Amino acid sequence: MVQYTIYVSLQDKIYQTNVIANKNQSEEEVYKIAKEQVMKQWIHLKNPMNAHLHSQSYAG
Repeated sequence: MVQYTIYVSLQDKIYQTNVIANKNQSEEEVYKIAKEQVMKQWIHLKNPMNAHLHSQSYAG
């Protein structure tokens, strides 16, 4: 397994994410995983209900 730091462009912004993948996975496969991770996080933070819960978890 190898850890990659990938930069993904989404909505005119650049996001950094880490991907742990097999050594034999292609660059395209690793980038696809990174983009999926960023999309999931982006959607999670754009949902007002999730953003509210997210902010509460740090208020504790």
